[in-house]
Amino acid sequence: IVIDCSSRAFSLLNRQHALFTVFSVLRNLSTMDIACVDVWLAHERTTRVATGISADQLWTNNILDPIYDASLEPYSPTSIAHTIKVAGSTCAVRHLPTVMLVFTNGVTVDKVRNEIQTTIASMKVRAVGIGIGSYLNKFSQFLPEMVWNANPLHLADSILGLQAPDAFDVENGVMEAASENRAMEETSID
Repeated sequence: IVIDCSSRAFSLLNRQHALFTVFSVLRNLSTMDIACVDVWLAHERTTRVATGISADQLWTNNILDPIYDASLEPYSPTSIAHTIKVAGSTCAVRHLPTVMLVFTNGVTVDKVRNEIQTTIASMKVRAVGIGIGSYLNKFSQFLPEMVWNANPLHLADSILGLQAPDAFDVENGVMEAASENRAMEETSID
């Protein structure tokens, strides 16, 4: 998990939406059986909040307090590109399939956006951007997959709408495909 603590994402107008989005996702993740989670903040510099924790530890003050504190003192420009690179490198040493959630509004200069895209392309990671705040800029061009909802309570519906639910190759299994068999179709006998 990477959180962009920029002054635009956590401005006074965006802070409520941003915090509600981040905290609601963290709360939901904390109830899942995820063995290994890292939390990073992109602020003035890259800050490691936690690495290698179980998901149930996400909903603790050790995780929530630094996020909240950073939101009260947002910074621009943030270290978002460096933070994504460090987070990806940390995940890579584990040799596990990885989903990187990047909370951002996508507001950055093209040079940084290109650096992020190059970094993501070089890693074996599924990067999913989750929009925070009400002001998004070139959001859809930030990462390969981006979701946002004006109402964070409906963010789960947006996440479910993502394409490619499994971005990793199928190992020791069979790729799911539509069947041409019509045995399951309802027919009428006259």
